[in-house]
Amino acid sequence: MKNSKTYTESQERVKERFRNGASWAKDILQNPDLYELYLAKARDGKTPYQVALTDYLRPPKILAIDTANYTGAEGDEVIVSAVDDVSVMKVEVAITGANGVQVEKGVCTRSQFGNFWTYVATAGVENTTGLTITAWATDIPGNKAEAHVTM
Repeated sequence: MKNSKTYTESQERVKERFRNGASWAKDILQNPDLYELYLAKARDGKTPYQVALTDYLRPPKILAIDTANYTGAEGDEVIVSAVDDVSVMKVEVAITGANGVQVEKGVCTRSQFGNFWTYVATAGVENTTGLTITAWATDIPGNKAEAHVTM
């Protein structure tokens, strides 16, 4: 018997996201490397499938964008702290001028310790007032988190 309940647009989106997540979790468990990664994260009676589904449904989080060592000079560093249920795979940073023009964009390097990622500036700017630093963190399923700070 088919369910005759009417769902709101928002509920339909949630159902679709869950269906996609269930399919993705089932598929990635066929990959031995990803299976081992999710198996290692499975705790408290959870299966690798449950961990993978949760990872699909939860995006990473950017905890902080540290600009203390960024003065606008080439070679200065921006440190991004990003976390995820399983693993942050990539962090990118963009620096945009007060006029809205992007100065530069690139990929961060993961620190050996903790959840820190370092971006090394490749272009210099004379005035950092009003610069916006944007960071994006991406996890294994491809979920993205975004955060901004304005100097």
